[in-house]
Amino acid sequence: MKYEFWDDYIIEGTEDYVGLWQIIGRFREKFPQANSQEIKLMTLEATREILETGFMEIGMFEYVDKNNLEYQIWNLDIEGIINRIEREWDELGRIPSLGEIAWLITTKKGEKEAERILKKRKEIDLALFKLLEEILNRPQKQLELDDRLVDDLKIDPDVLSSKLALRIEEELGIKLPVEEWAEVYMIEDLLFLLYEYHHYRT
Repeated sequence: MKYEFWDDYIIEGTEDYVGLWQIIGRFREKFPQANSQEIKLMTLEATREILETGFMEIGMFEYVDKNNLEYQIWNLDIEGIINRIEREWDELGRIPSLGEIAWLITTKKGEKEAERILKKRKEIDLALFKLLEEILNRPQKQLELDDRLVDDLKIDPDVLSSKLALRIEEELGIKLPVEEWAEVYMIEDLLFLLYEYHHYRT
């Protein structure tokens, strides 16, 4: 998929509802200079993408009687859904916030995809920890997700962006852009990048 963040939401949607505002938040974070129209177009495109996969479906909480709200899947085709989101967005006159317009949930097909994603992430976890142990030459302590690569593990920054980056590309087939390393502080940061960029395997 074009929008790699869907992996996170496919997993989240197996246990909880995923709000349209969460998708919007991803775009606002990644493209802080984008205007509201650009955010809307990206959100609509991403929503169309996930619906076309069949991994998630969309709806809203609606009153089934005077006192009870229930989640109702929209009985619309994809084009109808996109048109409804765009119409309600325009009626708001601003970027939607928490709880507004729509929520997504993972389908049965999406549950199988979530299992595949989690399995792949586990493989990446194991491979990265193995590489780090080799580079550290049998570290004195068990590695933890919040270990800081430079401050705690004493890995030279040049080693991170050269030797480790090369080994990751060779063994996992994942090439991280050089500029992304500037935001890598902990093992967890590196794992999140690998989850994202494994979609663009070399």
